[in-house]
Amino acid sequence: MKVNLLINQKHLAKNGYLNIDPTATKEDYPLIVEGNPTILEQHLEDNEAEEIIAMNVIDYVSYNKIDSVLTQWISKLAHKGLLKIGFTDIVSVARRIYTGQIEYGKAQEIIYGKCVEGWDVKKACLTVDSVKEKFNNLGLSIKNIKFIEHYVVIEGERP
Repeated sequence: MKVNLLINQKHLAKNGYLNIDPTATKEDYPLIVEGNPTILEQHLEDNEAEEIIAMNVIDYVSYNKIDSVLTQWISKLAHKGLLKIGFTDIVSVARRIYTGQIEYGKAQEIIYGKCVEGWDVKKACLTVDSVKEKFNNLGLSIKNIKFIEHYVVIEGERP
């Protein structure tokens, strides 16, 4: 099984994946199911997923809960399964502010979210190094790191 975790980005839903979004509606079904993307127990058994993608989820998790969410996602991965997460790199945002590539107001939205509803508020500011360390501490082998301006995608494999 392949899993795609979403928050307010239904355009990222993928065919052939179990797409989970807390803002999903009846109209989104069957492509997207409603659920908390940080709690997968009702959707997956341990060691079941060959791939979990979470492109915009980890920024919305409280910093003190990130390790437990990552641990839970990893427990759902089959051996040799891939975890691919995307997040905002705070160092890159600061660099882009300093060099004038983005205005301070836009930077606030990048860092904190839109702050309109519960899932629109970002709760963690991460760096590439901190996420690499978390992956290593949790036993994932890092396979790829991709930068897209201030956004980073890290892919790790479960042994």
